[in-house]
Amino acid sequence: MIRQLSYKQKLQLLGAALVLALLLCYQLAIRQTIAVYRQYRQNYIPEEVLQQKLQNYDQLKKQESQLNQLFHTAQPTDSLNDEQLLLRDITGFSDQYHVHLKNYSPFNMYYYENMHVVTRIVAVEGGFHRILRFINDLESSKMPGRICATVFKSYEEPGSDTTRLSANLYLQQLILLNDSTHATHP
Repeated sequence: MIRQLSYKQKLQLLGAALVLALLLCYQLAIRQTIAVYRQYRQNYIPEEVLQQKLQNYDQLKKQESQLNQLFHTAQPTDSLNDEQLLLRDITGFSDQYHVHLKNYSPFNMYYYENMHVVTRIVAVEGGFHRILRFINDLESSKMPGRICATVFKSYEEPGSDTTRLSANLYLQQLILLNDSTHATHP
């Protein structure tokens, strides 16, 4: 059949086959290469950014291990009753900052498997700056509890133009029950 075609027809047939071969090569090779190159450019991260992300990751892992260590190691206390120890610390801070301790009462106790979460309300009154310093030092101290919430209320003293601040602090204490020992964690 091909022998019956003239050279002009063979040349035209060869041109059409060349166009089909080029389209096939483009489809199989060049188009796939361009797609892979686009994906590479989208996913490329410079070396500096990658190093910064690795440093951030290492820092987060270190902080996580510190938190886990703090959570799992119990600090022995000199008192058998953590509530008395907590009340002693709060009373000491209120005397130090000249704020009036109005109320110290249990609020809620949550039990779950081998731990208890005890929440207490501490109500204090005093000057604005004194209460804020009281809360800051209370939170940064090594007492057996942490502040989980604070509710502020301001009021004017009757008979004077002095504005006072009242704060309700919600202190939470985590008590892990391991075998027969009670380990308290801040």
